[in-house]
Amino acid sequence: MRLTLAALALLAVAAPTFAQAPNVTATLTPIAASTAVAPGGVIDLAVRVSLPASLHAQSNKPKDDSLIPTTLTFAPSDAIGPSEVVFQPAHDFKLDTGDTLLVFEKDFTIGVRAKAGAAAMGAVTLEARLRYQPCDNLMCYRPVTVPVRWTIPVGTAGVAMLADEFKAIPFGKGEPAVIAKAPFAA
Repeated sequence: MRLTLAALALLAVAAPTFAQAPNVTATLTPIAASTAVAPGGVIDLAVRVSLPASLHAQSNKPKDDSLIPTTLTFAPSDAIGPSEVVFQPAHDFKLDTGDTLLVFEKDFTIGVRAKAGAAAMGAVTLEARLRYQPCDNLMCYRPVTVPVRWTIPVGTAGVAMLADEFKAIPFGKGEPAVIAKAPFAA
């Protein structure tokens, strides 16, 4: 009985000292280079990613194979199909151990080139999932998957917007878009 009470007392004192994982969920903002796209037309999209303070994410091509890359995977859709994903250049991040990681800093943008289906009309939705491994200066946390969704009007060609932001994305030099084999579960 004394041992049990001593153990409970120790837990009551020690419990508040256990650190909770910080908020590691990024804020995602989907944006489009145009207000609409014509059926069969191409539209440039992007997602602005903002990580919580003091965090970075492993790049889409980490230097160490044991680290989890940042990926953007799309739900299949007949109405609109992504063809290219453009990750911005990652930065070297030097650890206290002397090792260097290739990471995305707190705020970064991922470009997406998509084509509307020839028969598409009205508002179409492009769904994706961003998966990344958030880390701070001391440790990496479990990978996080966050949904992102663009709603794109398909009809007549739209008006260009955010020209400077999209000019900075090197479309044509990205990687093929990854499409999931099945729709995302709700």
